[in-house]
Amino acid sequence: MRAARPHLPLGCLDVGCTPDQRRWLETHVDKVVSPGWDFRFAHQDQAPSYLRAMTARPFLDRHFPGWDAYLWLDADTWVQDGTALDLLLAAAGAIAWPLFRNWIAALRSTTVRWLENGRKINTG
Repeated sequence: MRAARPHLPLGCLDVGCTPDQRRWLETHVDKVVSPGWDFRFAHQDQAPSYLRAMTARPFLDRHFPGWDAYLWLDADTWVQDGTALDLLLAAAGAIAWPLFRNWIAALRSTTVRWLENGRKINTG
């Protein structure tokens, strides 16, 4: 992605990198964040660390404050052509902010309810 659109800021969630992996990431992205748990839920102490990436998704604005847009790409996403990123970001800019805030609030509360009920989350 960096080669396709070098001007776009790029962030990464570290939910279990080794120190060497994190150092490598820090040379390839603008910001690396180790998210904590954004909310409490039952059996949180038994949850695998990668679940923090799934629960952080509705809170990207907290982990990467001040960015103009937030575009989630899974770690295994291949960006063949940077035009796809341009289209996604243009579409994001066309969404009315109050509607987006309502969607984020709904996503956050749904995520909390699912985790509190012990359900698994499919975020991909």
